[in-house]
Amino acid sequence: MQLPTILVTLLAGSAFAAPASKSSSPRQCSTIWPNETGNFVLSKSGPQLPTQDISFNVPENSVGPCTLVLSFPKGKGTHVSGDVRASVYEHTGSLSTDIGSLVGTVELKGSETEDTFRYINSFACKPLMSYKFRLDGERDGRVEFFQGEGQGIAMTVGSC
Repeated sequence: MQLPTILVTLLAGSAFAAPASKSSSPRQCSTIWPNETGNFVLSKSGPQLPTQDISFNVPENSVGPCTLVLSFPKGKGTHVSGDVRASVYEHTGSLSTDIGSLVGTVELKGSETEDTFRYINSFACKPLMSYKFRLDGERDGRVEFFQGEGQGIAMTVGSC
């Protein structure tokens, strides 16, 4: 009766003492910037629901996840007024008309004193990933920033 108890105790102890296996490949991550560059402007006044389109060409054979993020260096993305919370929709149709599934929300705003980084959502990677940002709060709002490499809306690909 004591032998099974001793064996179970030894086996349980060895499970905790076993070294953790190390991954044979380092974590890899890259950032891609959208196809659309230049001024990103959303301005809501009254009942209108303004939108701004963003799409990404994801490199072939990319290993996900593909994560949609908002990223500003300190002092960037601060030209805002009112309610700048945006709903983010993923869609597969025409960028100009279709609104698909709601995939997240984000406050489109940077900080004067620190870098800003906000996760919006993660997805399985596809060759073309398209999103529509829409200010649809109850209050008026306006946001304007330069969308380009190093600031604005981006996509991280892989494990960051």
